Amino acid sequence: MAAASEGEELLGVLKGDVDRLGLIFSFGLEDKASLSRIATLSRELDLFFSGWINYTLETKFQTCYTVYSGGDDFLFVGPWDRVIDLAHHINNNFNRFVANNRNITLSAGIAVTKPTFPIAKSSQQANQYLEEAKNHGRNRLHLFSTTIPWTKEDSKDNEPD
Repeated sequence: MAAASEGEELLGVLKGDVDRLGLIFSFGLEDKASLSRIATLSRELDLFFSGWINYTLETKFQTCYTVYSGGDDFLFVGPWDRVIDLAHHINNNFNRFVANNRNITLSAGIAVTKPTFPIAKSSQQANQYLEEAKNHGRNRLHLFSTTIPWTKEDSKDNEPD
């Protein structure tokens, strides 16, 4: 897998999830919350994370491998450069999926490692990097010891908690 990278042959491990999902379920539906609306929201998120993402990997990111994807989170392994592209592709399409609602965002972390480094440890690093992204205000990506907003607009709208 690392041999498919451009430049250095390294693996990327991408972990991400929806920010503040509990608040979205608790307050996002406001006084219109019902069992059927909560189930629909849950089902739609799962459709994106298990359906659309799997389709995307099969058609556009064949060199990336799904460890898991569903509910509201994901973990992928692939060539480091393709994993970075995948992270941006997922975020851009997730924003379209939620109709650019600035209250429903993703955070992600990417660990870049040598192909001989254990995947279990790489996924732990990616999880730490995901937490770094969330600690810097959410709606961000942590990569190469740096946390950045997904876009320039995100840096203006989303100050750290």
